[in-house]
Amino acid sequence: MQVKLGIQLLKEEGLLERAGASFYYDAFQFCASCSDKRNAKQWVKKALEVETLGRGPDTPTAKQYKGYLEDPSRHRSFGLRPRQTLTGPVV
Repeated sequence: MQVKLGIQLLKEEGLLERAGASFYYDAFQFCASCSDKRNAKQWVKKALEVETLGRGPDTPTAKQYKGYLEDPSRHRSFGLRPRQTLTGPVV
């Protein structure tokens, strides 16, 4: 997955805390669009962790991520693509 490559490059450059949430969120959206709730939750959890570290737990974005963590099917793209099981982030 290209998102994983982007995240690795951000880590190497020391930029993950500033830009990583958007990469994690992109992966979440793709998993959600394929109805892959398990991996969508893993990706949005990572996005929430980075958002919380960088900006705090009470930002509108963090609150949005918390909602998606509870139920990925809330996202507008959920189920738009054929059902697939994708991959989650490396833990």
